[in-house]
Amino acid sequence: MFSVFLMPVVVLNMACEMVFVLQQRLVAQGVRTEKAAKVLSDIVAAVFEPVFLDSLFEPQQVTSQESLAKIFERLAHASIMRLSENSMSKLLDLMSMSFKYQIMSLAYPSELSLVSENHFVAVREIIESNAAAAALVTAGIERFHARYDDLTWGDWDQLRQSLLQVFKDRRTKISLFLQQHMQGTDGKFIVNL
Repeated sequence: MFSVFLMPVVVLNMACEMVFVLQQRLVAQGVRTEKAAKVLSDIVAAVFEPVFLDSLFEPQQVTSQESLAKIFERLAHASIMRLSENSMSKLLDLMSMSFKYQIMSLAYPSELSLVSENHFVAVREIIESNAAAAALVTAGIERFHARYDDLTWGDWDQLRQSLLQVFKDRRTKISLFLQQHMQGTDGKFIVNL
């Protein structure tokens, strides 16, 4: 039943992970601050654009991994930045595995709401110099709360279990996770609760 409410959780949280990764890459590549801010603001504005959110918040099953990849490719290319197919694939792996680790690390399923809130607030802080994009994020946060704030503990547990099903076959090894002993060489996470 709750799998029809997964799309906003999956897409918005992974999109926030995308913004975090891209911000780090833009800094590492020495992209001018103004240009980096424009790229990130354009992407965030596309993620939290009201028509896109309308489509996400419609009750629906989570689409295939390939369809999710197309969504994120479109969002990443909402700016002047272009990623090669290989770079986009690596970005998707990092986004997916980062969010999967966060889901697996929850002590309580309802903490998923806090994880999402933290993502949204952090993204809003990244693009705060663009008032229009920041306002879109704020509206997105309000919409998220309107949908999910009344869930019971059992509802959150069902959502968490459904999310784990979405990512169950994802075992991409991420060097940072391997170095910090958060992931085994088989790609499985090592979670200490």
